[in-house]
Amino acid sequence: MSSLWSERERAPPPSRREGSHRSPAPARPRLAPVTLGRTKTDGESSPVLAMLARRGFAPAQIAAAAKAARRQGVTVADYLIGSGYVRADTLYRLIAEHLGLPFLATTIPLREDIDHHAATRQGVAPIAENGVTDARILVAPRGAALERLMSHAHPAERLHVPLALTTPERLDNALRAHAGATIAAEASELLGDFDATLSVRHGPTARETSIALAGLAVFGALAFSFPLMAGSCIALAFFSAILLRLFCVSMSFGASTHAPALADAELPVYTIIVALYREQAIVTQLLSALEELDYPCAKLDTKIVVEEDDLETIAALRAARGRFPFEIVIAPAGLPRTKPRALNVALPFARGALTCVFDAEDKPEKSQLRRAAEAFHESTPNLGCLQARLVVDNYADNWLTRLYALDYATLFEVIVPGLARLSLPIPLGGTSNHFRTAALRRVSGWDAWNVTEDADLGLRLARFRYPVSTLESETFEEVPAAIPAFLRQRTRWIKGWMQTLFINARNPRRLARELGFVSAACTLISLGSAILGALFWPVFGLLLLWNLVFEPLPLPQSTAEFVHSTLWCFNAFFGALAVFGAIAVGMKRQKLGILWPWLLLWPAYQALVTIAAWRAMLELWRDPFGWAKTEHGLARSCRSRSHL
Repeated sequence: MSSLWSERERAPPPSRREGSHRSPAPARPRLAPVTLGRTKTDGESSPVLAMLARRGFAPAQIAAAAKAARRQGVTVADYLIGSGYVRADTLYRLIAEHLGLPFLATTIPLREDIDHHAATRQGVAPIAENGVTDARILVAPRGAALERLMSHAHPAERLHVPLALTTPERLDNALRAHAGATIAAEASELLGDFDATLSVRHGPTARETSIALAGLAVFGALAFSFPLMAGSCIALAFFSAILLRLFCVSMSFGASTHAPALADAELPVYTIIVALYREQAIVTQLLSALEELDYPCAKLDTKIVVEEDDLETIAALRAARGRFPFEIVIAPAGLPRTKPRALNVALPFARGALTCVFDAEDKPEKSQLRRAAEAFHESTPNLGCLQARLVVDNYADNWLTRLYALDYATLFEVIVPGLARLSLPIPLGGTSNHFRTAALRRVSGWDAWNVTEDADLGLRLARFRYPVSTLESETFEEVPAAIPAFLRQRTRWIKGWMQTLFINARNPRRLARELGFVSAACTLISLGSAILGALFWPVFGLLLLWNLVFEPLPLPQSTAEFVHSTLWCFNAFFGALAVFGAIAVGMKRQKLGILWPWLLLWPAYQALVTIAAWRAMLELWRDPFGWAKTEHGLARSCRSRSHL
């Protein structure tokens, strides 16, 4: 019977992830609306342990498993499987034999009239009559439900229905295969079915288009008739964006807070979702990063989503399945072929009270999940998401990645923390987002049709009164080092910002009602200035340079000229301060002082952003939902080796 244990070790020691070096916090009242408390644990009287004892396992092995399960706050079965000491198939086969039930490991025919959401939650599904098995109900319990099932000597006779047993992962795979068309439709249209006005799948109506064209026509007529007034209005709009950025810089200096540590038994189940497409080259790197996370193994619900035609990545994942337990989720065919759609496929099957999203190339700080769980535990009940800091891992590759690193440092060390401390909506980054799963489902997950789904989701959470905050933890990320790859990625981002601006601006009255007037105005200013700045930065920069070199100092002859000149002079001075001051603060916080000389190439970097912005305008017209994938695994340098 010793073959039950995997080749790692026959007697399971405490998991390497379960030992936190911080002392546990005292018990306190729960604030979160989702369960973050203790899971029912096993003692030596657990039916699973009793079964193992009858099969000849040494008392020392059983005592070690029971002790580790109690420490993590999980059942023995979940501990053994989650820690990789026994494969789920092996343990569930033994349980089926112990209970006298058939174990189904091949294709499982299910009845047509299944609610796959309920079946997933309950671990129970009806089997179709097919002649393959006499069983009529398929069960795949886990945790305390498995313990209750094992406490009955003959559960099928007690329930008066023939049962069959399988693993939870096999049941989920069967449900996804059985309800593939429904899951594909939900992943694409869930948000649109909930509220069509919040999804870019449903573009502008004829009325919205007419209003926009009429507004442009009126502004054009005013600009032609009163050029100074039009110029002053544009200057005032940019000055508002500059002031908002300066406020973010100043507020980013607030002191960081750290939540008290939690014992392993107090930590919640945590779902990790990673969407892959043609990423077979970095599967090993991804799994290594996930394997190093400091979190109780039995409380991790890791789901890696792959498109059904990506056979190479599927093969690479299956070849690596012995490393640690994770679930391969095959996304059924459907449109659009985007990352948010893949994430939506996995969301109904998420078991965790908390859910985080990582990208294929990510290297998160080892303590990131633990810190996020502690922050949620300490937070107000409606906190919807935490955004970790993103750091460029391969900044030393060339000039482009160095400037990209400064861009990231500015955004995630200065702007995002500043917005959070101002209690303003935060457009999320595309990775290292940590959600309350209940809040994520409440807002209908990601918009599968928005190519910058992260920014859209951050603002939608705020509209539903789920604020976003920051997490004091780093994730190292590979960025494009080649100009064509940079342009493809930035084009997709800006196209998504345009989509997000449209969604939030299509009904300003509703936006103001949901966010409050100030937050709504700041949201539109932030998004609008990011897009307009990307489109016209070189134009304004060259005009400023021309005026400084070739034009005399302005001598206003009227009040209108004075206001116009003053506003643009303020924009020139404070705009430069807002841009380069924020960069300086971000550089200091990420210890990138050696990159000061590379700021001389900042205009070239911004010129590339402008090219991407105009490409985004064209794509928004010709291919609004097209997803330009970023290729990974090409980095030549690696900053994270000295940090993680």
